[in-house]
Amino acid sequence: MENVIWSNEYDVIESLEKEILEDPDGFYGVNEENVWAVACEQNDEFLEDEKANLNIDVGNDIVIFAILGLWYGKRYASNDIRSGNIADCFGNTSCDYVKWYVDELGDMRCTGTHHDGTNRYLYRAWKDGVSESTKTMLRIKWGEKRATRKDITRYTKRIGDSIANVYGWKVRK
Repeated sequence: MENVIWSNEYDVIESLEKEILEDPDGFYGVNEENVWAVACEQNDEFLEDEKANLNIDVGNDIVIFAILGLWYGKRYASNDIRSGNIADCFGNTSCDYVKWYVDELGDMRCTGTHHDGTNRYLYRAWKDGVSESTKTMLRIKWGEKRATRKDITRYTKRIGDSIANVYGWKVRK
């Protein structure tokens, strides 16, 4: 089970489009020709709301473990969000459609699709006291596809608990 934080996937925009057209008060100037653009714009405003809701400092840098679906195959990469703020996880993406969510394990994730494939991201915070050399070792293991779930949980902590607390979601402990 996943708890969706925000998405701009087709079904989400289509649902918003339907809501806008069925709104008895109506949106000024909205008709069937421009409703898709209005729904996309409104959904983008919802993302700004989510960023405000999740303006939470987790105390350490957030590490992103990524599996990138590129035209020449999958690549494993990682990067840090130095601010340690969950809101900064919703940065610019080159994907056409994205969905950020908290999975059944309490991990924040993102799935992004684009013309070459699908990118998958796992967001976790470094645990206190993890050295730079250990961080580098884990990044290398990830890049070489050798990092295990045990490796990741040994040096990082999930941030989905903080998100679940904001929305009242239940996540496995």
